[in-house]
Amino acid sequence: MENLNEKVVQELNDLIVSSKSGKEAYDTAIQNVKNPDIKSLFTDLGKQHQQYATELENQLRTLGGKPVSTTEGRYQTTAWATAKTAATAGNERDLLDKFERGESEIEQKYDQVLKEEALPQNVKEVVRKQHESQRKVHNQIREMRTAAK
Repeated sequence: MENLNEKVVQELNDLIVSSKSGKEAYDTAIQNVKNPDIKSLFTDLGKQHQQYATELENQLRTLGGKPVSTTEGRYQTTAWATAKTAATAGNERDLLDKFERGESEIEQKYDQVLKEEALPQNVKEVVRKQHESQRKVHNQIREMRTAAK
């Protein structure tokens, strides 16, 4: 990697893994959740997380970095692992609570990456766009959790 800051590579890879972990958690939930509204939302959010991971991987490659190839055994976030486990429990409010925590955690990672001064401006714009969308998702799940019985 030519002059590519290793911290930038690590932080982008952390976001990639968080997005992939989110996708895996949503996929597990989709198989187990009964509520069609939650199932539809989770389907959309899983696709969104996959899209974000792909976009970040492309940005990292453009910079000359190497994206992580899998989430297995690597940076698996506690919140997403907990959400994935809760996906089989059946309690909607608890499920939404766990997924809201996962979204909160990834939102914090976006905050951290955006503070990285070595992040090239074009990549920062992609991350900023994803972060704004991520914040909306986080709020949407929080509202759905509050409304759940």
